[in-house]
Amino acid sequence: MIELIIAKKLNDLGIKNFPVDAPKDEPKPYVLWQLNGLKTHKDFSSTKHRTANIQFNVFASSYKQSKTIQYKLIEEFEDLDEQQEQY
Repeated sequence: MIELIIAKKLNDLGIKNFPVDAPKDEPKPYVLWQLNGLKTHKDFSSTKHRTANIQFNVFASSYKQSKTIQYKLIEEFEDLDEQQEQY
């Protein structure tokens, strides 16, 4: 499941994360994430491609901290489609 891949990647990055909602009074920084859609596409060779729409919300104590987390997320998840076959 892609949700397990998302959680594992965030945990491997050392980013505290929760799907959809965080516990009350959770100390920052943390990331909320939500899978908003998963579409399957077929091309003419009958190969299937999947596109995931993942929303990340970063909660941090400072702008700098939030940007650091943002760049980690971009770097880790921009090639998720290629890495998904490993899991």
